[in-house]
Amino acid sequence: MLTYIAVGFVLFLAGFTQGLSGFGAILMSLPLLAVFLDIKTVIPLAAQAVTLMVLFQLKQHLDWKKILPLLFLGTYIGGRFYGRINEVTYRRIMMILLAGLGVLMIVRV
Repeated sequence: MLTYIAVGFVLFLAGFTQGLSGFGAILMSLPLLAVFLDIKTVIPLAAQAVTLMVLFQLKQHLDWKKILPLLFLGTYIGGRFYGRINEVTYRRIMMILLAGLGVLMIVRV
């Protein structure tokens, strides 16, 4: 129970820092959460928390009918493969996704 309170407090501090300065939630939350939880749990938890913070800040600019299905699909796929694929495969998948995103961003400019 005390761990949940500590995690909630760390996420509150990270959100406060993000709201105050516009950045820093990951910088604040990752090392502090790693004190209470395993790093394999900390990274997805911090990423989800920061994503939710950004979504909340930008909610009036988003088309929720497009975002929600993708959000649920990505969460489902990530949950199914979490812990089932090895690190090399995970890195290859991330490399392909990030390279594709980079190309997409360059083409749109």
